[in-house]
Amino acid sequence: MQGESPIANTLDRARRSLEEGRIAEGEALCAETLAANPNDVEALQILGHAAAIRGDYGAAIRFLEKAATLAPKSGGLQFDLGRSLLAAERYADAERVLRPVARTHRDVAEPRLALAFALLKQRKHEEAIAELRKLLERFPSHAEAWFNLGIVHRALAQFADAARSFRRAAVLQPANPDPWINLGVMLAQDGRGDDARAVLEECLSRHPRHPDVLNNLGQVERAAYRPAAALARFDAVLAIEPAHTGARLNRAIVLAETGRTAEARAEVADLLKQVPDSPDALFLPAPMDLAEGKFAAGWQRYGWRLARQNWLAEIGARPDEPVPPQAALRGQTVRLRGEQGPGDILFFLRFAPLLDGVARSLVLDTDPRVTALVAGHALFSAPGHESENAVTLLVGDLPLVTSLEPVPPLRLLPDPARVASLRTALMAAGPPPYIGVTWEAGTRWTLQRQPGAAPFKRIAPGRLGAMLQGRRATLVSMQRAPRREDIANLESSLGRPLADLSHVNHDLRDALAAVSLLDDYVGVSNTNMHLCASLGRAARVLVTQPAEWRWMKAGDASPWFPGFILYRQTMDGSWEEALTRLERDLRERWAT
Repeated sequence: MQGESPIANTLDRARRSLEEGRIAEGEALCAETLAANPNDVEALQILGHAAAIRGDYGAAIRFLEKAATLAPKSGGLQFDLGRSLLAAERYADAERVLRPVARTHRDVAEPRLALAFALLKQRKHEEAIAELRKLLERFPSHAEAWFNLGIVHRALAQFADAARSFRRAAVLQPANPDPWINLGVMLAQDGRGDDARAVLEECLSRHPRHPDVLNNLGQVERAAYRPAAALARFDAVLAIEPAHTGARLNRAIVLAETGRTAEARAEVADLLKQVPDSPDALFLPAPMDLAEGKFAAGWQRYGWRLARQNWLAEIGARPDEPVPPQAALRGQTVRLRGEQGPGDILFFLRFAPLLDGVARSLVLDTDPRVTALVAGHALFSAPGHESENAVTLLVGDLPLVTSLEPVPPLRLLPDPARVASLRTALMAAGPPPYIGVTWEAGTRWTLQRQPGAAPFKRIAPGRLGAMLQGRRATLVSMQRAPRREDIANLESSLGRPLADLSHVNHDLRDALAAVSLLDDYVGVSNTNMHLCASLGRAARVLVTQPAEWRWMKAGDASPWFPGFILYRQTMDGSWEEALTRLERDLRERWAT
C-alpha cells in the first residue's frame, strides 16, 4: 500500500500543532510546504487559521484570499475568509464573501449565521432577520440563530419579538446564561426594571457565580436609583473575577454618580493598572473633574470621550492623537466639526469667538439645524473651495485650544419675522406671562443600543403639572415630540390645557424665536436651555440624577449658565425637595 505523501504528512503535523496550541510550530511546517510549492492551498489555509488564532486578522485574510483565489469553488475556504473578515470588522467585505456560500450551502447553518451577523453589524436589520428566518426554517432548533434573532429585534426596539427569541434560545440551551442575560437587559431597556431584575435573579439562581449576570443586575439596580445594591452586585463580580473590567468601570461610575469621587478615582486608578489604554477608564475622571470645577484637568481627559475616539478611528489616527495647538490654526481655515447633539454643539460654540483673529475663517460642519441657526452670524463663513484644505477641529476640543475656564455662551439673535408669527400664536393661546415647560430630553433607553449609555432626563409630567397648578400664567409646552399620554397627564394635573409650541423644535430658528418670547422656563436640561443662554435669558433647570457635568456637582448655580437656577433630583431619584423649592420660587415670582 502506498504511504502518505511527505507534504500531506507535514500538513497533518501542522494541523495537530495548531490543535495543541503550538502555533509557531504549525506555521513553520506550513512554511516548509510553501517553500516547495508556494500555491499549496491547504498550507495557505492552515496559515490563515494560525494567524487568526494569534489575532492577526490582516495576515489571516491575506493567506485565505490567496487560497480562495486558487480554489474558488471551495465553500470552506470562502467561509473561513468570511469569518476572518468579520473578525477584522470588515463587515461589507464579509457580506460579499458569505452571501454565495450561504446560498450554495443551505444544509450548513454556519455560513448563513455569519452572514446575518455581518448584516447586523452594518445595521441592515431587516436583511439580517430575513437570513435568520431562512436558517430557522431549515434548522428550527438552532439556539444561536434564535439568540441572534433576539439581538436584531432588540436593536429595532421590537421587544416582544426579541423576548420570544431569547426565551426560545434559553429553552434550547438551558446551560447557557447569555439568552437570559440579554432578555434581562432588554427588559431594562424597555423600562421594565422589576421584570428585568426577576429574569436576572432567576438566571443567577441557575448560575450563582456568573460574573456577567451579576454585573447586569448591578446595572439594573443603578437604573432604579439603588446605588448600594448596585455596588454590592459589582463587588460580588470582582470577588469572583478580580480582573472583570466592566464591573470595575461600572463600580467607579456609581461611586462618581453618588458623589464619592475620591473612591471613584481610586477605582479608575486600579482599573488603569489592568488596562492602561482603556479609553473608558481614561475618560471617566473628566466629568468628575469638570463637575468639581477642575477645568484644566477635566478638559485634558475629555479628549478620551467616545465621540472623539470614533472620529480618530474613522480618520486612521492614534487614540491619543493630540489636539492641534492654537498656533497651528493661525491664519488657517478651521472646520468646526460637530460630534454630539445640537445642545452640545451650541454649548461648545461659546469658545469659537476666541478663535476670531487667530483663524482666517471658521466653517461649520455640524448638525444642519445648528448650521441653519447660526447662518449669517459674523463669526462663521459659508463653506467654500478654501474649506477643502481646512484644519478640522472637533467642537468638543475647542476648550483645549481656547480657554480652560468657563466663557459666556455664544450670543444669538432671533429672526424678527419668526418672533412676530409666534407672538401671534402665543397671544391667541392665552395672556402673559408665558412659562415654557419641558419634561423630557436625551435618548430614551428604548432607542439606545446599550441601556444607560447616553443621558436620558425626565420628570413625570403629572408631577410637574401638579407643581405648576395655580400659577397665573399661560403654560407653554416646549417639549420635543411629546407623547399624547404625557400631555394628557400634565394637563390633567394642571387643570387646564397647555399652549402647544412643541413644533418649534423641528427648526432651531423657530425654537430660538419662541424662547425669546417666554417670561420664564422650567424644564430638564435640553437644547432649549442652550438657546435661553444664547439670548442672555435665564431658566429654571430640573437637574436629573446623575447630573451632567455642566450643571456641576452641587449647588443651585452653574458657571456655564449665568443666572440659571438649578433644582436637583436627589440621589434616590426623589424630586420632592426640588419641586417644593421650585414651587416656592415660582409663587414668589408669579403670584397666583
